[in-house]
Amino acid sequence: MLRGNTQKEWGGPASENRRRFATVADVLRGAPEFAGKAGVYIMDARGSQEFRTYTQILENALRVGASLRIQGIGRLERVMLLQSTGFDFMSAFFGAVAIGATPVPYPPPGRQDHANGEPRFMKTAKRLGASAIVADTDIDIAKLSAMGPAGTVSSVHTVPSLLEGMPVGAVVEPHTSLPEIAYIQLTSGATGPMRGVELTHRNILSNTRAIGRALEVREDDIGVSWIPPYNSMGLVGLICFGLYWGIDLVLIHPERFLKRPEEWLAAISRHRGTLSTAPNFAYHYAVRRCQESNLEGLDLSSWRVAMSGAEPVRAQHMDAFVRRFSNYGLRRDVFLPVYGLAEATVGVTFAELNKPFGIDGINRRVLEKEGRAEPLPEEGAKSPAERLHLVSVGKPLEEIDVKIVGDDGQELDDRHCGEICVRGPNVMKGYTADKPSRRVDSPGCTRLQGEWLMTGDLGYIAEGELYVLGRVCDAIETARERLVFPEEIELFVNSVDGIRAGSAVAFSVTASADAEGAEPNLLVIAYELQAGTEASDVERAVKSLIRKHLSIDPHALVALSPGSVPKTHSGKVRRFLARRLYLEDRLERRQRTAGELEGVRRFVQRAQTEASRLRNTFLQRLDNWLSK
Repeated sequence: MLRGNTQKEWGGPASENRRRFATVADVLRGAPEFAGKAGVYIMDARGSQEFRTYTQILENALRVGASLRIQGIGRLERVMLLQSTGFDFMSAFFGAVAIGATPVPYPPPGRQDHANGEPRFMKTAKRLGASAIVADTDIDIAKLSAMGPAGTVSSVHTVPSLLEGMPVGAVVEPHTSLPEIAYIQLTSGATGPMRGVELTHRNILSNTRAIGRALEVREDDIGVSWIPPYNSMGLVGLICFGLYWGIDLVLIHPERFLKRPEEWLAAISRHRGTLSTAPNFAYHYAVRRCQESNLEGLDLSSWRVAMSGAEPVRAQHMDAFVRRFSNYGLRRDVFLPVYGLAEATVGVTFAELNKPFGIDGINRRVLEKEGRAEPLPEEGAKSPAERLHLVSVGKPLEEIDVKIVGDDGQELDDRHCGEICVRGPNVMKGYTADKPSRRVDSPGCTRLQGEWLMTGDLGYIAEGELYVLGRVCDAIETARERLVFPEEIELFVNSVDGIRAGSAVAFSVTASADAEGAEPNLLVIAYELQAGTEASDVERAVKSLIRKHLSIDPHALVALSPGSVPKTHSGKVRRFLARRLYLEDRLERRQRTAGELEGVRRFVQRAQTEASRLRNTFLQRLDNWLSK
């Protein structure tokens, strides 16, 4: 078992003074004292920038809270926030918290769900029993309101409409006695339907404090990120973190990053940013999409911590990022691999500051057959497919314990692979009492078991540090008892020229193991093609790369049009949804290649063989019964 260090001290802001905070409302009340002139810069979707101090932000939030109370929103009532990065989100979130209501951030409709995003949102609001909706001003409020009552939802607002007619001095005092639950964080939906995670004031404050101590936060630190506020990394890891520690933040609308990733780096350069965080894919995306002509004058020498988390961390992508931007002052030791999940507020383990990230090379065959992470030196590997590289995500944050358990629930020794379990003040209170669309108490699903959070992630501990393999429910068991993780497959596929950055998604479809010639699981890989790319050339390259590095043959390769791969609001691929769309033939295909057509033909043939076998078995049993 790994235990978080509780003795760490450094010469940063007086963290002990912040121990008196019991709720987020306490932080709101104390902000004018410790935040001073610190505040937030917002770069909106159009590129405009505005700055407000935390004191100004919170004054506005208390006016919004007063207006919500006038609208009849009281303690424990849920308020859905259909908002992206901006001051309006912070006003609505902290305003709701101040009056004891429960905010529920939700991603605004995007490209993939624009047509049905609002109805889906209303359905979620009904399922969670929301009393009101606060939306961004560019969302059609009239259309939302015209949908009629959705369960308990009685009103739809924007922040400007809530502030209209409210005197500047009309504020609400934050409750001194608040409900235990601070807000509900919806999971990303990467491995299943969105679920409501109930996070307490203690969860938020303990985690923001622990993260700050792990980062050895300084009074002159400046955080820069494009992570949206409806993601726990964006809300707790950035907004609440910045407020708690009283440091400046620069928040970029995610749409700006997707269109021009250079603006993320330019903001770090312009504001002399020191801290930034992003999922692994963002670093890979920046390497591939940043135009050299847009980097003139870029200076990344102030950047001291580049956190990488929210999905498996890849050494290849961090190395490529350093190579690409080292000429602009970026150091390799700025990278800080981390591990966390919404059910643990945001952060669980962090690598060590100011040190190159650790890599563990292990024997893939031993892992697959025995479940052990046996070290394998590079010179000892007979082929690239024999060795698996994993990045250390470090040690637990203070007051957090981490252990690895087997299928029987018993703790495993070092270098034995099992489910990652977390215990500490950051672990959620529970899920909202809605009806999930699938069982959530079985292995592979994130769930509470006593005081432990069973994460549903596979990993192991070695030399006192945690290594993450992937999700239990995503692991693919192929023929010949091979066990592969889709994240690794996607890593290789995304490196192929002609495939859009971060668009690859790998999953399995199941054929009966009893059917003649059928495999228990068939690997499908889908990806989006860049404009002007020849699909057959990409298919050959993907097959060659997967065979070389993993020694497996995919059942089908599916070339898709841009924007077709389903993703979460934070950019992670939604494998379970991609699989469902594939089986329903609803993925928007660019064009079917000969290999894909052959894969479909084989799958149909196997299905027909199995159907015929089942029919013959049934008829034989019926005949035997009738002849008795």
